[in-house]
Amino acid sequence: MIDIPTFRVAELLESCSIYGPGDRFVIWLQGCTLRCPGCWNQEMWPAEGGQVWRIDDLAQLALSAKGSDGVTLMGGEPLEQADALAPFLDLIRAGGKSV
Repeated sequence: MIDIPTFRVAELLESCSIYGPGDRFVIWLQGCTLRCPGCWNQEMWPAEGGQVWRIDDLAQLALSAKGSDGVTLMGGEPLEQADALAPFLDLIRAGGKSV
C-alpha cells in the first residue's frame, strides 16, 4: 500500500482575490508553534484541530476550482507540515496552477 501524505486543514476557500495574484483557491493549514503576537488565526495554533486531507484529494479539489489561477497556502504555519507540502506543490504545479 502506498502511504500518501496528508495535511491537517483548518479551512478552505474555493475562490478569493485578496490572497495572491488573480483568483485563488485558499487553504489554511492547521497548527502553528510560532504563536506570533497579534495573530488573527489563533484558533489554528493547535496541531490537533482541523480536518485531515490526503494531498492528492486536496490537489484534485484545488485544480478543479473553476476560474482559479492558483493556490495560496496560509496558516497556521504551512511549513510545519513540510513533509506533505513539497509533494502537494508539485501536484499543483503539474496541474498548471501557480502557488
